[in-house]
Amino acid sequence: MPRPRVAAAGHSLAAEAGRSGALSNVVAPGGTTPEERAALMAANSMAAKMLDNTATGRFSTPSDVANTVTFLASAANGDITGAVVPVSGGM
Repeated sequence: MPRPRVAAAGHSLAAEAGRSGALSNVVAPGGTTPEERAALMAANSMAAKMLDNTATGRFSTPSDVANTVTFLASAANGDITGAVVPVSGGM
């Protein structure tokens, strides 16, 4: 999760700018690894223990984070604001 001040700043900005139609959110990436290193990381015993604690059984990728940011910044996001959005595979 992000530092409390970052989350508070996102929430405060959402409250200030929301009436003008601007949305503000904080994205909180969890354990993230590039796709090409995922298999190598899964073979590591410490990483395997981390994966056991995720709902998805895999590390998030930079693409997962980018897709979340893209959605939050798009017109498809009509009303999510002031939120801390975890991208962690349920970690």
